[in-house]
Amino acid sequence: ISGFFAILFLFLEIFFAVHAVLLGSGIFAKEEKDKTIEFIMSKPVSRNALVTSKFLAAVVNILILNLVTFMSSVALVSYYNNGKDITTGIMLMFIGMFFVQLIFLSLGSFLAAFIKNPKSSGSAAVGIMLGTYMLSKITDLKSNLEALNIFTPFKYFDLNKIISENSLNYIVVLLCVLLSTAFIALTYIIYKKRNFSL
Repeated sequence: ISGFFAILFLFLEIFFAVHAVLLGSGIFAKEEKDKTIEFIMSKPVSRNALVTSKFLAAVVNILILNLVTFMSSVALVSYYNNGKDITTGIMLMFIGMFFVQLIFLSLGSFLAAFIKNPKSSGSAAVGIMLGTYMLSKITDLKSNLEALNIFTPFKYFDLNKIISENSLNYIVVLLCVLLSTAFIALTYIIYKKRNFSL
């Protein structure tokens, strides 16, 4: 069942990445689209506090989604599994996926802060996310392009290695944290300087 779940998990990762990137762009573009940004800016709350609260709400959203899906996956796999227990491998896959989601969440928020048209940020974010997924499939077909895997988070965590070795590559985890931190820092900087006059 480990091989079956690894294949199924690829689709789960795509869906969750789309959710994360749209959540990241949506939490910042929503007020501009709904024309409520001036009301929010009139409140005695700093822009940094606003960005922080939006990020925390989005991360909690992702954690709840992942937790419910993880528990469902473990329950269903345990029910149908006739081989060795792969609960640890499933948990590590979800941890790896969480770091990929963080990258796309922070990328979506950065694009929402950077792109002046709030209706375009979601499309641009999903376009980049799908582009990185397509790149991951291209590098599967051409072994001489494996160096390009650094540009696609979908290649950061090898599901087969996670299942067989029950461990994550901590260098890749560090890369995910650095990328997410860079996008979040840029979001703070741009959002603070952004002119929201409508």
